[in-house]
Amino acid sequence: MKRLLTVAALLAAGSWVAMQGAAADDAAMIKSAESAAPPAVASGAAIHAMDEKGAMRTLREGTDGFWCMPDNPATPGPDPMCGDANAMEWAMAWIGKKEPP
Repeated sequence: MKRLLTVAALLAAGSWVAMQGAAADDAAMIKSAESAAPPAVASGAAIHAMDEKGAMRTLREGTDGFWCMPDNPATPGPDPMCGDANAMEWAMAWIGKKEPP
């Protein structure tokens, strides 16, 4: 899980501006994150969001091995994203400038 959060933070490159606040905001972020995958995947995915300082926060624990992050409102267009263990391995290789699996 720590590796997942590290990679997600690096992929976001510190540019994400997280929506803050109450459960209503969390629900909006979860809905945004889920929009990046088919419902069968999104419904069991872990949902993570980054705050304005770059710290990751888990909005929902996952049950299916996938993770999703909500749209970054500071960038043009919608850009929520999801990944699985293979995506994580690829991202770790990319970040480490190694040959991806």
